[in-house]
Amino acid sequence: MIVNDSTVLSGVNSFSDLQVGNIVEISGEANEDGDIVATSLRFISAAFNGRAITLRGIVEELDTTASTFKVRSLTIRFSSNTVTGTLVNGAFVRVRGENPPANDEFTATSVRVKSRFEIPDDGTAGRVEGVVSSLDSTRDFTVNFRPVVVNDSTTFVDGVEADIVLGARLVVEGTFNTSAELVATTVTFNTGVPAFMTGNVEAVDTANSDLTLIGTKVTVSQRTRMRDRLRRRFSLDDLNVGNRISVFGTFSNSEVAARKIRRFVSNDTDVVVSSEVGSGNVTTATLSIMGINITTIGTTVFEDINDANVPADGGTSADRFFGLLQAGNTGGNNTVVTATGALLGDGSVQAEKLSIERGPPVVSDRVSLSGDSVVPPVTTFARGRAFARLNTVTGALVGHVHVFGVIGSAARIHEAAAGANGTAIVTLDAGTRSFDVPANTFLTADQITSAQNDGLYISVESQAFPNGQIRGQIEFSGN
Repeated sequence: MIVNDSTVLSGVNSFSDLQVGNIVEISGEANEDGDIVATSLRFISAAFNGRAITLRGIVEELDTTASTFKVRSLTIRFSSNTVTGTLVNGAFVRVRGENPPANDEFTATSVRVKSRFEIPDDGTAGRVEGVVSSLDSTRDFTVNFRPVVVNDSTTFVDGVEADIVLGARLVVEGTFNTSAELVATTVTFNTGVPAFMTGNVEAVDTANSDLTLIGTKVTVSQRTRMRDRLRRRFSLDDLNVGNRISVFGTFSNSEVAARKIRRFVSNDTDVVVSSEVGSGNVTTATLSIMGINITTIGTTVFEDINDANVPADGGTSADRFFGLLQAGNTGGNNTVVTATGALLGDGSVQAEKLSIERGPPVVSDRVSLSGDSVVPPVTTFARGRAFARLNTVTGALVGHVHVFGVIGSAARIHEAAAGANGTAIVTLDAGTRSFDVPANTFLTADQITSAQNDGLYISVESQAFPNGQIRGQIEFSGN
């Protein structure tokens, strides 16, 4: 789960207010790395209080013999009398249980296949909207983990087949086949730039179905989903000047087409603007997002894509930050920045914090760990999964490891190619079944070069195998 400045918080003032063990409700969408980017987070209680725990997601790795399946990395254990509906891979389910997950497993007291996601007979109409979360080819990919198949009969709107890439936002309409795949009849590309805004409504025009937020026109259509903090639906007629809202949509032609609007109660007067950077000026430390002028002051906090403070590197953090923007915008791969701050009288935003959300050049990889990859190989049933993300400009590294079938004593990142052993360069924070790359971890220039040439690997040690029981090579080169 990724929580960023675009996440709408309810019940807490900031992410730092949360503690381990708190019970929360999170909604979000999958990004191209397979992570869930939270669009909203609602605080429920300080600790587990006996109420049922609910999660929703897509069924994967269904094993009817063992009565298990997975939702993301969590194994769900069920019995036949707890399931309502047809349970198949690709089905969207609501799972409830009485006890929190333990050791990456969750015992379900109820599994309900949501009716609109059941996969009945071949030829049933279906629709999915979201980002391409995995891509085998332009004819075989997933959108928000829903398998999609494209063929010669598929029609493309506002794009062509070659535009289907990881992270592309699509609306796919078609029919399901017996393999629970959505066979696309139409693929519509969302051609605008993803945008997010939070602030107080400045004007409402019901006749033209739009509103004004942070000086920007926001258009509303019949497809716009509008909910308040209690998930109650409302319409544009129900909005008033001064209401605090968050808008999720796309920016083009100087306006935002709203995909989703959330209304909530808050005394906060700060605004949040997040989208691609239109321009940036190192000398004046200013930039433009969606045509909104963003200024900085001496106390402005600058963060890189891993939410780490941008190091000054001999100058100032502002110099380094705007240098990163320039690097990230090379070749048209525009950097996405979130600005949080005060709305000034001239319509500009004085930033308290600037955070890079996408770019400059960032690579990531999902890694499988096994005994076969250890040098020399280890015979073991233990397995592991890991994720790593590297900013190739700053060297900032984040990641985590989950292990199965072994009590790990340590996990480290080593520098060496596949088939060779190398020196440990990062020791992950201690755990037994999960490990995390320590906060504010930065690779050196030479280590970045090694990483880009697949010269890093992850090794998990145990008491029985102190030199490594399972291992996986981090392969950034294909990303």
